[in-house]
Amino acid sequence: MDWTRKVNPVNLLFPLLLGIFKLPKWSGKILSLSLAGLLIIWLPKHILFLGLIWLLGVAVYLAGQNAWFKKNGGNLGFLVATGLLALGSLALTKISLNFWVDYVVGIAFTLFIACLSVRNFESVTFAKMATALGETTYTLYLTHFPLLALIFFVGFKGQKMQPGLMGGLWFLGLLVVVLSFTTLVWWCFERNTDRIRKWLETRLIQSPH
Repeated sequence: MDWTRKVNPVNLLFPLLLGIFKLPKWSGKILSLSLAGLLIIWLPKHILFLGLIWLLGVAVYLAGQNAWFKKNGGNLGFLVATGLLALGSLALTKISLNFWVDYVVGIAFTLFIACLSVRNFESVTFAKMATALGETTYTLYLTHFPLLALIFFVGFKGQKMQPGLMGGLWFLGLLVVVLSFTTLVWWCFERNTDRIRKWLETRLIQSPH
């Protein structure tokens, strides 16, 4: 299988395009522009279009900066409606795998997450849990599939399990294993991301004197 079907080019394109505007030296700007141009020419067009879905996270950020949305977006009615829309988009993926379905899912969850982001949850415990889980989501995204694939092919020998009590218990057990492994990997690596980013910014992204 073509590796570009599994790798999202926005991971590389976005920082390269940002570098055109943020890097202080012209040599860095030209290098970023050249590399971004080569990626755009080389990568399949459908991969580039699908990569735009990743930028929907910017819409969540912008929605959180809008005064009207900050005041009204967390309304329970909006939250329930967008939540149902998100669930409906997942159901749609079981019916159709067309190109546009990915955009439907992306937009639906963008709306739901935007409403969640401005919702004022009064429970302190819930807020702490949400913050803790939110910090590990990218690590979870990166690690859950290879870990579960290893368990499936090595531990289960590629055999599927029928739905039932035992299957449910295995599911809960594997959920605990995945979340524990994710937390460990996050603690070793991703929790240092902001510190490393700030260190790089002080050296690479600064105004020329």
